Amino acid sequence: GPCRNTVRQLWMGGRLWARNREEGGGERGEQSGPGGLWLLDIAEQCRPAGRDTGGVSSRNVELVRDAFEAVNRGDVEWLIEHSAPDVEIRGRGVAGEPVLYTGAAGIREYFRDMAESWQSIEVVPEDIREIGDRVVAIANRRLRGRGSGIDVEDKVGVVYDLCDGLAIRIAGCRDVAEALAEVEFDV
Repeated sequence: GPCRNTVRQLWMGGRLWARNREEGGGERGEQSGPGGLWLLDIAEQCRPAGRDTGGVSSRNVELVRDAFEAVNRGDVEWLIEHSAPDVEIRGRGVAGEPVLYTGAAGIREYFRDMAESWQSIEVVPEDIREIGDRVVAIANRRLRGRGSGIDVEDKVGVVYDLCDGLAIRIAGCRDVAEALAEVEFDV
């Protein structure tokens, strides 16, 4: 059927993704995002088990969930405490330019940069999965512009590389497809 349970498919962000169209059962689906990923057009009842933990959260998934809570309350010290000394945070600036923050100073700088542009920030995880030694999260982000007061909402992906309970690399992604391409989930 259209829903073979393979490691080349992943249910994430309320949708099924695959490395190629055939993995999802033929002609249904559309190519979306980097890395040649396909967003598959299938019914909810076809949801594959994939690498879903069946509601059981790992230590890494819980750490990522806690990190979202720390970001929302502006707890910079918690994030520093749960990151490697040379942690790398990669993402995009307000104008879409690539940005890199490194170490505890980088975490502080990230929060200063965000506070310059945004009056309020809330990031609510929708889906968090462990994929190999990485954790990928899809989240709804709500921002309010500092000068304009304009509310902005979008869906983002965040990929965490963790080692011994510490974040060693965090990659902010524009969307689900970019996050899944980042983790190369079929490896």
